[in-house]
Amino acid sequence: MESTETFPWLLLVSPLLALLPIYFLLRYIGRKTQTEDYDKRAHRREALNCPRCQQPMQPGLAMLGRGLIWREPDAVGAGTFAMITQALPNTISMNIRPAYNRAWRCQHCSTAVIDYTKMVKVS
Repeated sequence: MESTETFPWLLLVSPLLALLPIYFLLRYIGRKTQTEDYDKRAHRREALNCPRCQQPMQPGLAMLGRGLIWREPDAVGAGTFAMITQALPNTISMNIRPAYNRAWRCQHCSTAVIDYTKMVKVS
């Protein structure tokens, strides 16, 4: 028979043990993510033409949610149950004020280009 003194300790320790994997996951993602302050003028100066139709692309910011999961066409893939650890670096923001990826979109043919070298924070 268990003593009644161990029960309160279990109530305190169990939630902490449950949060431990989340803590390590956030640290892992944080180490893989590089951010810098957003420079709107510099982004606009990097004019890109659409790779499909060669029209000028509009600069903007992209939030990728669970990150950008990349898969080769012939690979057996990530699918619906992709892990966020499979996301490309600098594509997941775990901050309260989210960071974004610089992006460009073509309004003519619905093509987007995403730069994931660093994420940007908008102030």
